[in-house]
Amino acid sequence: MGAPPRPQHVHRFLLPPFQPQRAEKTAEPVEVALVERARALEALGMGMRELRWIMLRLGETAWGVPETPEGWVVRYADKIAYLHHDIDDAMRAGIITEADLPIETRILLGKDRAERLDTMIYDVIATSYGKTQVTMSEEVLDATNAMRQFMFKNVYLAGPAKTEDEKAQGVLWELLQYFENHPERMPVEHQRIAERDGTKRAVADYIAGMTDRYALDTYTSLFIPAAWGSL
Repeated sequence: MGAPPRPQHVHRFLLPPFQPQRAEKTAEPVEVALVERARALEALGMGMRELRWIMLRLGETAWGVPETPEGWVVRYADKIAYLHHDIDDAMRAGIITEADLPIETRILLGKDRAERLDTMIYDVIATSYGKTQVTMSEEVLDATNAMRQFMFKNVYLAGPAKTEDEKAQGVLWELLQYFENHPERMPVEHQRIAERDGTKRAVADYIAGMTDRYALDTYTSLFIPAAWGSL
C-alpha cells in the first residue's frame, strides 16, 4: 500500500513502540496477528480448508506462495486493486498526474484507469484459461511491475508521502494512547479482550479494525472542539 499508514497497518507501524514486549517476540507482527486470528476462527469451528484459503490470500508471506488456483486469483486481484487504488490516491493528492505515468506502460496497459484494469484482468483470464496455473503474460507482468517501480520512486518513497505518513501515524498514536487510558470507551467485545489479553492488545486490535473514515471521525470527536468543525 502506498497510501499513508492506515488503521489496519497499526501492527506494522506502531506496534513496536506501543507494545515493545510483544514486538520483541517476533519480527513479523502482522503475520503473527493473522495466525492468532486463524486460531480464533478455528476455535469457532471453521474448517481447515477455509482457514488455508484465508492464509493463501497473503501471497508471498510467511505462508509461501499460493498453492491453489483460487489463492493465485485472490493474489492477483489484490495486487491489481491495490496498485490502482494507490495511483488514484496519489492523483487525488496531486502527487502525480496521468501524464506522469511511464509512457511505455501507458501504451501497453492503457491510457487511463479503466483501460489498465481491463488489460490486466483480461490478461490474467486469457493467459490462464485452460491451464492449472493462474498467471499474467510476461509482457503485461513486466509492465505492471514497471508501474509499481514508478510508484515506489515517485509516490511511496517521495517527500509528500513521507509527510502524510507522519500525520497518519500521529493520528493513530493519539488514538492508541487515548483508548489505553480509557478502555471503557471501546466496544464491549474489545473490553472483554482487554480483560482476557490485556489493554494494549485490545486497543491495538480495535484501532487496526477501524476504517480510514471511522478513525478520522473518532479522532475528531475526541480531540477537536465541536465548534471548530463548523469554522
